[in-house]
Amino acid sequence: MEDIKQFYLREIATNPHRYAFEDDFPSNETNKFTGYLQCILNADNESNTVESVNNLIKNILTSHGKEAIFGPANYLIRIIELRLKITNQKLHYLHLPNVFLLGLLLYEKCFEIQRNINIEILRTIKGIPECSYDENAYFLSSGSLKGEFLFRWRLASLCHDLGYIVTLEAGLNPQEGINELKVNNLITDDEIDNVEDLYKYRNKNLLRLINAKIKRLDLVKYVEKFKECHYEDRYFEHGLLSAVLFLRLVCQHFDKHKRNDPILVSNGNATCIHKTLLKTTLLQVAKAIALHNIEKSSSSIAASCLGKDFKMDAERDALSCLLKICDMLQEWDKPPSCGSGELVRNAYNIQFKDDYIQIQGFPQNTEGILNTLKLMKGLENFIIFE
Repeated sequence: MEDIKQFYLREIATNPHRYAFEDDFPSNETNKFTGYLQCILNADNESNTVESVNNLIKNILTSHGKEAIFGPANYLIRIIELRLKITNQKLHYLHLPNVFLLGLLLYEKCFEIQRNINIEILRTIKGIPECSYDENAYFLSSGSLKGEFLFRWRLASLCHDLGYIVTLEAGLNPQEGINELKVNNLITDDEIDNVEDLYKYRNKNLLRLINAKIKRLDLVKYVEKFKECHYEDRYFEHGLLSAVLFLRLVCQHFDKHKRNDPILVSNGNATCIHKTLLKTTLLQVAKAIALHNIEKSSSSIAASCLGKDFKMDAERDALSCLLKICDMLQEWDKPPSCGSGELVRNAYNIQFKDDYIQIQGFPQNTEGILNTLKLMKGLENFIIFE
């Protein structure tokens, strides 16, 4: 077994293109990408990682020849930066790229994860009636399964905590979060006065759009239960809010630019982005974000909404499962609560197998992780702790 950070440093040193966007990057951009990675992984103090994290997030979200599709990335990056500025919570700022990196490792090193992701991607493409069964003509990214994975994963991993800015978990009154978003022109709808208003965009119910991709869970009921139980605290579930906020920003951007954006035509031309596929793909990302923080236990609100037989599926919910696993396992290089500035290493040893990973010296209690894995059909034994 090998320390997870040292493993990654060795991997990107010996084969940097495997952990970059090789189909999209010119060589100088690939060097920038891996350079930012090395700065983050080698850092020993939170103050000298923030700039590299910021550069890496911007690099991941705005490069790779996808500027037209990634127009919403400007909004996403600004929310990430705004939350850091308001709350000074560097922990989650560092958390985002590390989740992204861990997902890349699992995709590259674990055949089972890569297989499940690829099955979900192909099912998405072939499930659209007007799409040809020649899936190569309808990829959104670089004409490959890996490129398509990177398209989805960069959004899911970096945006899965956007909703913290409007929850008490960020140390803000949720209403203060809404006000900050409006003042900074990140929300352009004047009719939004409270958190509940975020769930609707024009004539769309964003929760129901996401729910259509999950089906086994009533998100509207879930939100109502949370409101009943946490009304006085004004607490909101950050996973669902992150998914809703992500979709809202995407809708805002495409509604604003749809008349001038040639990629949003749906004419079957392989040189254009298929509009229905883009919408379906972004909803898959929103689904992964929404599910990453929903838990099931006898005492949880989720239990009454999930049903006793609810499980995520390793193939049908592959991106959701990957995000949940990476979010649980990302424990290294977290800033300490005492504010000393020195990063808490919390590194652990890891070994990658085709259909499972082996972890030694994990710094946190593993019971919760193992219980969560039981809710992932096909991945119940994916992690072995020693």
